[in-house]
Amino acid sequence: ERIVESMSVGFVCVFSVDFGGDRGRSNVQNRFDKKRSGSMGSVMSRGSSRVDGNSSKKSLEGKVALVTGSTRGIGRGIAVALGEAGALVYITGRTRRSDVVNRNGEQERSLEATKEAIEAVGGSCIFVQVDHSDTEAVKSLFDRINKEQNGKLDILVNNAYPAVQIITDTVNQKFYEKPLTIFNDINQVGLSQQYLCCVLACKMMIPRKSGMIFNMSSWAGLGRIFDVAYGAGKVATDRMSSDMHADLKGTGVSVCSVWPGLVATEAFMEFAADPSHPMYDETSPTKLRNSETPLFVGRGIASMCAGDTTQGGCVRVIAEHNRRHGIYDEFDEQPLSFRSLKLVLSSAVPVKFRRFVRRFIPDIKVPWIIVLAVARASPVFSLKKN
Repeated sequence: ERIVESMSVGFVCVFSVDFGGDRGRSNVQNRFDKKRSGSMGSVMSRGSSRVDGNSSKKSLEGKVALVTGSTRGIGRGIAVALGEAGALVYITGRTRRSDVVNRNGEQERSLEATKEAIEAVGGSCIFVQVDHSDTEAVKSLFDRINKEQNGKLDILVNNAYPAVQIITDTVNQKFYEKPLTIFNDINQVGLSQQYLCCVLACKMMIPRKSGMIFNMSSWAGLGRIFDVAYGAGKVATDRMSSDMHADLKGTGVSVCSVWPGLVATEAFMEFAADPSHPMYDETSPTKLRNSETPLFVGRGIASMCAGDTTQGGCVRVIAEHNRRHGIYDEFDEQPLSFRSLKLVLSSAVPVKFRRFVRRFIPDIKVPWIIVLAVARASPVFSLKKN
């Protein structure tokens, strides 16, 4: 409830779903401990016996991709997955080398660490140290790719987002209690620089009549998650992607927004395990029961790149795409979409009935027409007649 107050779509998405009583809680705790104790790079490079068929065939071989903000979390997972699928991956971040190591003594949260993780799955990577709040540095990045790849850039994933810490640190505060700079802290890189990267990428993609751009967004495009500035940024990202795609009609370039679910990034794992953090409570590990891993998100995007490249101008829900295409994470799991009736009902019924729900309720999606109809309670849809 601290993470998501409501989704404004007619139901409350409760992450602390505990299927199966004590046994279910034990299984979730084991998965939580496994994620916390292992290296993200090691887990990603270990891979899974059940990977998307396109990725396993190196379907992106010969493609050039850029993933911004790749030193950790979702960006790192996406970069590894694109490398796994055969693309040459440019990655960016502010930290070239980090003193942070995991229990295995492996470096984490740096460009060098992500490069090693990509190479561990047979991929190729070039890292560029970039602060995405610096417009000139971003321009230089695209100039470099243009020069080194003879104008070729097939995939852009706009993921850079430096505001995770301030969002989670202030999660229990009202917007008027937060620092005056918080809107820019969240949206300067998370939105404004996404726009800049899209412009610079299109200048390379349009002459080649081919390219895919993914802007990382979230379910906050429909309802309140975290706070005002975060939600405003995600709504703007979705609208920006749609309008850009309209402008790009006939060019061979597509733009879409991507909605992951609850992603078990390094940062979230730390917050969930820290009793002093505002996002912690005693059931934090069970909140990861339906979480997505960064690699799961990345494999979904890799599959989209290998599929119909004209499907832009819309929101792509990772959990739903991956279920349709048989894509699993490194734990051989497929988390449910927030629209899943199974997930919604299991959050609403008493604990003793959740095992029944999990076993007998099919994974039916709440229709978008219902989701959007209830979302009309949002000011976006509440335009009164004058």
